[in-house]
Amino acid sequence: MQEYYKVRFLDGYCNLDRNQAEKELQGKDVGSYLIRDSSYEKPFGEQGYYFVISYVHESKKIGHKLIYIPHDDQVIILFKMQPPKINKTAIVVTDIDEYLKKNSSQFNNPIVISPSTTDTPQF
Repeated sequence: MQEYYKVRFLDGYCNLDRNQAEKELQGKDVGSYLIRDSSYEKPFGEQGYYFVISYVHESKKIGHKLIYIPHDDQVIILFKMQPPKINKTAIVVTDIDEYLKKNSSQFNNPIVISPSTTDTPQF
């Protein structure tokens, strides 16, 4: 659960859907990114958390990477026993800071969105 909260408090985390994230990233520099909740419906009993890193790719196109943050209990057994059934396209990330650092050529400019623009309902 610790990694879940770490993600939620990172610069670049925002409460946007895919279309909103793409609008925010449009025209931004290569390496700009947002981290957002995934709309992927996890199976019943799944304990981990899915997020998406939406980012500006080298080609200036916007890409999306599904990441899976295991629940704390899963981290302990993740590689000792049979891993949980997670979405096959997801990248398992046990330390978000380390993942972002290791991939800094791809994710190097977090876009900070004001909470007032993402949490206020639009009528």
